[in-house]
Amino acid sequence: MNNKKLFQQLKDNFLELDPTYFVESRLTLDGSEFKIVGNGWKFMADIYRYIAINATKKDGKSVVIKKGRQVGATMMAAALDLYFTNSGLFTKPPIRVLHAFPALALVKRFSQDKLEGLIRTANQDFISKNKLDTANAVDNMTMKQYKTGTLWVDSIGSDGDRVRGMTVDVAFFDEVQDMYQQAIGNATKTLTASKYGPIGKGVQVYFGTPKEKGSYFQTLWEMSDQRYYHLGCVNCGELFHFYLPDNDDWMKIWVSGYTIKCPKCGREQSKIDAIENGQWVPTNHDSKHVGFHINQLYIPYFT
Repeated sequence: MNNKKLFQQLKDNFLELDPTYFVESRLTLDGSEFKIVGNGWKFMADIYRYIAINATKKDGKSVVIKKGRQVGATMMAAALDLYFTNSGLFTKPPIRVLHAFPALALVKRFSQDKLEGLIRTANQDFISKNKLDTANAVDNMTMKQYKTGTLWVDSIGSDGDRVRGMTVDVAFFDEVQDMYQQAIGNATKTLTASKYGPIGKGVQVYFGTPKEKGSYFQTLWEMSDQRYYHLGCVNCGELFHFYLPDNDDWMKIWVSGYTIKCPKCGREQSKIDAIENGQWVPTNHDSKHVGFHINQLYIPYFT
């Protein structure tokens, strides 16, 4: 192997530790490019990276993602499932990931529609080639064994009994607004012997779309640092909020089409450019969890 090829291989191996690089180089969306860097999705790329880094830290916090509909969070969760179990970063020991839903119907829909789609259309069949190739290897709707990790997709039901007795390192709780607190409490016991993340707690990520106040998911959100994404002006460099609850400032900031106006200096600019210059800003500093609020306003192709 010549020096150029060796350097490129080393570079690729290093970059693959970044979940956004893994997603863009290994996965596709129905055969099309799966791009989340440099195109207005930075607010999502930051979450990918936070969750991945959090997995390696013993002092990491659980992550609560409060999301609107159709913001790409389900695809992010599926991509992270595959990143943890197929990137090769979490192999000593091989990582164990649970992606939990409140009901079996959601497990089937996610596995067949989202997850299998990412696996089937992966670049150069990368994910399928990494499947465990022993005679007793499992590859079905609820369990997938890879050379570098194991993924379970299951329902925790109303009390968590379905997953009781499992031992995992990472738990993604999806559609948490429809889960019972008792079920989540029992399901998190599967992380007691986790080898990644905080000792006894592992890596915990909660995805939910608000339905009513007073729910357990709302409680989790209120216990987080409640981060909102602030745009960054290409002219003055200042950060400014775009969306905040019970705040209509976005109607003045969003001029038309893909154009937004900096409230600090008045410069009109592309929404995508302002997103790429932005960052997440916490609003609650007395917190137990890290929280990200994803609103549809930030979707780069929305006018």
